[in-house]
Amino acid sequence: MWFVLFSSLLCHQALSHYIPSNYAEPIQGRQGRIVSGWDAELGQFPYQAYVRAVDNRGNILTCSGSVIDAKWVLSSAACVAGRQSVTVLAGLTNVNNAEYVSETRRWYTYPTFDVNEPGRAQQNDISLIYLPIAMTFTDNLKSIQLQSRSDAYNDYTGVQLTASGWGLTWTNGFRPTELQWVYLSGVPDAQCRGLFGNIVNQNTLCARYWNVTTQSICEW
Repeated sequence: MWFVLFSSLLCHQALSHYIPSNYAEPIQGRQGRIVSGWDAELGQFPYQAYVRAVDNRGNILTCSGSVIDAKWVLSSAACVAGRQSVTVLAGLTNVNNAEYVSETRRWYTYPTFDVNEPGRAQQNDISLIYLPIAMTFTDNLKSIQLQSRSDAYNDYTGVQLTASGWGLTWTNGFRPTELQWVYLSGVPDAQCRGLFGNIVNQNTLCARYWNVTTQSICEW
């Protein structure tokens, strides 16, 4: 069971400290799943955001995001492409009980991302969502730790990683209201590229299950 996690270019340009291998990063992407994981505790992932995007027909798409500033959330470009409005919830584990809720119509996708084909796997699937109302940080709501430029291309082969989100708990399963998380293991880019082709580049973080073969964020 293999899958790909796409890392943000922004995470390569910020603070000057090293992110430890056990630091938890939320999943990105519109088809997220958390399989064979666990319910998260409030405050365990204080930077986790729940993104609810609506198009002009009222269709709803939900995604995960990362709080990077009191007024900015990092998410997937595929999540917001072609949408009319986006609502961000933060400071939560349960989607029905958030400390912060704000609606916005202002976001930016990566320049090379084709917003006319959001369902196609693309490199640089990144968006920045602007929030008109600033968040107030608490124990349950904080900004994520950003990776330094010098650590941008670290080798995470065999490193224990953590993913979190509200994705399906199994193929064709239900979408939970409680935040889920799971351990993963880093995979060499070359090995991953052999399976997924040129979609994998130096900005890609590949991973698979940690110690149970059903552990995944994407179940086929």
